[in-house]
Amino acid sequence: EVIVEAEAPAQGWLAPEPTAWVRDALDSASMEAFSRPVGFCGEGGSIPFLATLGSKFPLAQIVATGALGPGSNHHGPDESLRIPMAVAVSTAVAHLLSNAASSKS
Repeated sequence: EVIVEAEAPAQGWLAPEPTAWVRDALDSASMEAFSRPVGFCGEGGSIPFLATLGSKFPLAQIVATGALGPGSNHHGPDESLRIPMAVAVSTAVAHLLSNAASSKS
């Protein structure tokens, strides 16, 4: 016998278009870390606290990123992380923060 208990769905969140300075900072950070322009993607999953942040700080530029990739099995058995990808993502985030700190916008 299998018993399934449904949980309440979390609030979704749609990131607004980044401002020009954020787009430029992301592009610069991506070029530094990956030698290619920034890329964007969306998916149907939910990270509930992003909706909370977005509603409490509607003018904030929220950047959600991660180091997962094909075969990572995130949130499942044998979850794995490619260390070179984690280093590259960390490098990109460091450059993004540096660019944000020096931005005039």
